[in-house]
Amino acid sequence: MLERIPGIVYAVAPDAPGRMLYVSPQSEVLLGYTAGEWLRDPGFWQRAIHPEDRERVLAVHAEAHAGRRSLACEYRMQARCGRVVWLSDECSPVLDGDGRLLCMQGLLLDVTERRHAEAEMREWHEEMERLVELQVAAQTAAAIAHELNQPLNAIASYNAAALRLLRAGNPQPERLQHALEQGAEQVQRAGRSMRDLLALLHKGETPTEGVYLNAAVREAVSILVADGYIDGVKAVVDLAPDLPRVRANRLQVQKVLANLLRNAVEAIHGCGRARGVVRVRTDVAEGMARVCVEDDGPGLDPQAFQRVFEPFFTTKAHGIGMGLAISRALILAHGGRMWVENAAPHGCRFCFTLPLAE
Repeated sequence: MLERIPGIVYAVAPDAPGRMLYVSPQSEVLLGYTAGEWLRDPGFWQRAIHPEDRERVLAVHAEAHAGRRSLACEYRMQARCGRVVWLSDECSPVLDGDGRLLCMQGLLLDVTERRHAEAEMREWHEEMERLVELQVAAQTAAAIAHELNQPLNAIASYNAAALRLLRAGNPQPERLQHALEQGAEQVQRAGRSMRDLLALLHKGETPTEGVYLNAAVREAVSILVADGYIDGVKAVVDLAPDLPRVRANRLQVQKVLANLLRNAVEAIHGCGRARGVVRVRTDVAEGMARVCVEDDGPGLDPQAFQRVFEPFFTTKAHGIGMGLAISRALILAHGGRMWVENAAPHGCRFCFTLPLAE
């Protein structure tokens, strides 16, 4: 039965993670390696793991081995032919009657096709989001231009009339006063138009539900890890146990989390470092659920610290500076708030709160 399972069944020695006691013949079918190659060389499995995944996978296995806990992770391995294979790895401890570890038993399943399909789907969704955002931006810009065009033209006309009267020695004070008053009125009209337009844009209600914030954090970290985006940067999560659900839109919260995580990674890589640590913490503060994303990058200078949430302000070489502005607007629309703090001894900590569902 073990030899006919469409996956690689394995058993790891209790005293040395990586030293195989048993590997099913499916190893040769899926990866091109014989079971004997795994069994003869204790370091064979580690070397076969893709270099970009190796450190993470070995750390997960070592932790599970030491704590006698089950594990589940996905990573890439190099097949003999050079093909990269995505594997789902699930492993559990086998204990004797006295609680001693006999071995770690696991199963490796080929999930390459699923991974490729997920990557294509993410690319499609991202492209659709970009198209929608461009369309919304174009329509918003057109609406703003239309609403402001008339009052701005009127202001220019009244200003030109006032200048002509002044240059002529102001022979008709009442006409100069009229021109200035009308110009001021058109300024007020432009302001009212902008306020009405913004109110219209914010009328749409966002569907919300009870969201488990810890699960949203884990999913956001997993997506970035799976994409290889935080390669070299260690993601450390410190999630409050039994954190109540929040009332929020799950997709929007994940967008905010993904944006903060990407910014943290880019802050580390932006200062020329290949490695660093990003910490994500959840807790409850003042009756609200709180999430903090902290990096050990270079931090922000005083000017950037004051302007970091302003639209179109960015510290990156490439970018338009809208990510944090949009993220903060989404959190505010949920009834929460977002802010930035200095992290000791260096780096930044971005936090936001959301109202509890119960």
